[in-house]
Amino acid sequence: MSKGVRIPEALFIPTPLAYSVFADAGALIVTDSIGPDGQGTPQRTWSGATWAAAGGTATNTPTQGAELVTNGDMEGTYVAGRAPSWVTYNAPTLTEENAIVFAGSASQKIVTTVTGHGITQPTVLVAGWVLATARLYIASGSASVNYSFANGIVQTALGSWLEVVLSGRTGASYNTWVVSVIASSTFYVDSASAKPLTLSTLFSSVSVSVADVFASAAVVVTKGTQAGLVVNLDSTSSPANFVICYHDGTNVKLEKCVAGTYTTVYSGAVTYSAGAVLRVHKTGAAYRVYYNNALVTTATISDAGIVDNTLHGLFSTYASNTFDNFEVWAVGTSGEYAELDKY
Repeated sequence: MSKGVRIPEALFIPTPLAYSVFADAGALIVTDSIGPDGQGTPQRTWSGATWAAAGGTATNTPTQGAELVTNGDMEGTYVAGRAPSWVTYNAPTLTEENAIVFAGSASQKIVTTVTGHGITQPTVLVAGWVLATARLYIASGSASVNYSFANGIVQTALGSWLEVVLSGRTGASYNTWVVSVIASSTFYVDSASAKPLTLSTLFSSVSVSVADVFASAAVVVTKGTQAGLVVNLDSTSSPANFVICYHDGTNVKLEKCVAGTYTTVYSGAVTYSAGAVLRVHKTGAAYRVYYNNALVTTATISDAGIVDNTLHGLFSTYASNTFDNFEVWAVGTSGEYAELDKY
């Protein structure tokens, strides 16, 4: 007979600090009272008036600020074929387009055979996240559109373009709306827009009283926008110190914000899978990021304004992004699993 095998007198089922499958429709109010293994789980109050649940998922419709683009509809008295308030670069051929390409208004027509020709408009420099959108019709060739010289999404056919960018970078050349030709092209652009997003509305978090956690959620993201997790958030109403981890449809990113200043800790291409789980494991100053059950990166974040904060939750910049199966578990550095030492 073997010796030294310890059999506990009672089973131990760990309890999550917060758990939600978003089964109730309407505004996010509290997390679930029953955990993933049927155990009783504390109900935590959600922050975030712009967040809601429907069909078993959570979504966010962030608050938008004033329009930054002038004459985004490309209307008015054209000068040398150029829509008012827009400027050309590298001398493309511009034509006032009288036909209605998109329902409701005329569009700016651009014809060029040289890569790098296009139109642009600097906007008011703002700090923070900006939702930039436009409508494009590509008659031939292809074109790229971007705001603040961010990712840029190539279009080759009729479609709507959008991306959310972290704006407010150093230099007036940033916060500029650009349509740039990729190849010999004839295309039309209309409904250009750029609106800042209110930072506090990008988060929905719960207070769990500890800073060291496993946080995770199943995420669906619209390419060019951001959806993921916020951990170690300092304030629901005036956030200035926190860590965000998200997928943008192409890359997984880990970023910290210290006193309102962002630093990219990690950014790397990771194959996107709709509904895959994004997870952050934080212990002390050590952060580990997992996506779709694979380790993405490890990092150190030791800023005093971040590491002891106890608000954790969801982060989204666009209304079509969705979340499911949100979980927060204690790491155990505060004695949460001391019960196991009895056996």
